[in-house]
Amino acid sequence: PHLQIVTTLHYAMHLNLLYTFTFHASIHLCTATTTSSDNTTALSTTTSSLHLLHGSLLYMNLHCPATRLHQQQQQKLLPQLLHTPLLLHTTHLRHHWIPLLQRTTRTTLQQLWDVQQQKRLRNMISHSSRVGALSWNNHILSSGSRTGHIHHHDVRIAQHHVATLQGHSQEVCGLKWSPDGRYLASGANDNLVNIWPCAQGDGEFSPVQTFTQHQGAVKAVAWCPWQLNVLATGGGTSDRHIRIWNVCSGTCLNSVDTQSQVCSILWSTNYKELISGHGFAQNQLVIWKYPTMAKVTELKGHTARILNLAMSPDGSTVVSAAADETLRIWKCFEMDPIKKKEKEKVSSSKSSIIHQSIR
Repeated sequence: PHLQIVTTLHYAMHLNLLYTFTFHASIHLCTATTTSSDNTTALSTTTSSLHLLHGSLLYMNLHCPATRLHQQQQQKLLPQLLHTPLLLHTTHLRHHWIPLLQRTTRTTLQQLWDVQQQKRLRNMISHSSRVGALSWNNHILSSGSRTGHIHHHDVRIAQHHVATLQGHSQEVCGLKWSPDGRYLASGANDNLVNIWPCAQGDGEFSPVQTFTQHQGAVKAVAWCPWQLNVLATGGGTSDRHIRIWNVCSGTCLNSVDTQSQVCSILWSTNYKELISGHGFAQNQLVIWKYPTMAKVTELKGHTARILNLAMSPDGSTVVSAAADETLRIWKCFEMDPIKKKEKEKVSSSKSSIIHQSIR
């Protein structure tokens, strides 16, 4: 049947909370042939299946405002989707924002879409059960499934499944490539954190590090942008700790009890700080100083657990997606104007030096 996404978005000013987007009745797919009274089939955004990486939703299609996003959502972007959980993940590939939409059937079908062209690029099938985590490394898309397996997909070639990593006994719920592409960090419901080398091809692959200190599922995984061998991980309700690791030496650099379920972590690119999103019991965001892990402030407003966080490209804004079916946008890492100008001067001088060396 013919399907169309329909959403309702609202936004409001409130303190340092810039905008609140409310998804009424979640996301609905309206079918032309259904016989139900309301002609809708709901897809819940509360299944931890909404991935908002690289500030993609906030800045989708070249920084579109909320009103423009509303119009785009009402267009016929996604034909032929089954009535099953939807996974949205984006990356910047070939100068386009490209989302990957995943639906679960008897075999898991992953679809690659070009948003600007509103065109499906390809289907990819490899997993036998649902996919709960995705991460890009250039042309390699890594996916973690309920079976505990991680698959590498080379999206450039027909035989896209190029490697399988087996190191978890339960569902993979956290997956992130390091900024330099050397390591892949995975967290799972078996309470383990594995660090994998960048490898492809046939054969068995083993993690270079396995961290066992967490006492709960590890969904929050984030690499430090200025220390490429430093990783932050967060444990679930039975653990509640954020731990900082040196993946080269395998040592735990710091650990803090957050007193709450850790659902997501992001590092600031403007300050030596990181932000964490939490669930039970306060559903708050917390900003931490690094490396002391001293608490800077708490950001409250969500009424249910935070599922994911995303950073805007300029590093000043964070968007949080929660199980209360709202997106909240926080201006928490805005740079001082003087420091911003100094940073721009440094970056421009570096680019000019590179340009001169090329000439």
